[in-house]
Amino acid sequence: MPWFDNYKFSENGISYWNICGRVDESLCLFYTYSSDIDNIVSEGDVVKAEVELYSETAVDTSKHECIIVIGAGMFNTSAERALCGKKSGDVIQVQLSDDGIANYLQIKDVKTSIKVLSSGRCYAEEDVMKALEEDGFSSFEDFYCYLFDVKRNEELFSCRELNKATFFEEAICNCTFDLSEEDIKNYALQIVGEYEKTAADLNIELEEFYSRVLNLDEDSFFLKCVQSAEYEIKKALLVGLIAEEYGITVTEDDIAEFCSSKGIDAKDSSSQASIRYECLEENVLVKFGVTFR
Repeated sequence: MPWFDNYKFSENGISYWNICGRVDESLCLFYTYSSDIDNIVSEGDVVKAEVELYSETAVDTSKHECIIVIGAGMFNTSAERALCGKKSGDVIQVQLSDDGIANYLQIKDVKTSIKVLSSGRCYAEEDVMKALEEDGFSSFEDFYCYLFDVKRNEELFSCRELNKATFFEEAICNCTFDLSEEDIKNYALQIVGEYEKTAADLNIELEEFYSRVLNLDEDSFFLKCVQSAEYEIKKALLVGLIAEEYGITVTEDDIAEFCSSKGIDAKDSSSQASIRYECLEENVLVKFGVTFR
């Protein structure tokens, strides 16, 4: 399989800036930011900053605005320490430690220029604070770190899905398939059936579902189902072919790990085939560096 032998995957990496954007959107639902132009930055403060990176290995050296919670360690411990004692308008240049943003961007020996746009604290209403405390968050920093981890996992999932789609689309374009129209039709009808079940769960008709939820007309909806069926069949054939060619198999440990991560009963015989396929697909993706365990 010459194409696969020479294949080098170009990863769509996780974006620290996207994570920051996701965090900011969610944070404002719970907290209100209050800044003070004369505030001297200290532990626990929230700094709105303009960040620029400098490194021979840095891909993105443009300026970005983000919030930095001093002492949380989610941006960078060296930079957070260096910001203490500064105020709005101050600019610092600091060599970053290997944690936080440097780890996300996977760059070494990186320096950053950080301009303090404003600094202050985040406050929540009393009922919100009480609810957060009942959920185990003793401080704003605790909640921020938790929210950052949640949004990081969301960003990681988005990147993994994009990487998978990119790999299979490239692979399909470089292969020739001889598919049965009957197989495509049958699979497309299964997909339609799944949409019908989803519509029923929402207590609406299929037509209302694809017109209102998917924003498609009838022809576009059924074309989408046929195209999805063709893609999934090609993908399954590719996974099987690659696995056979490269000796990729599925172990009981793979199945146990998959079921544990998805909360699936490993002993459920009705889902064994689909579980085994999902594990095989994952092992194929790991083989080519598309995803990592």
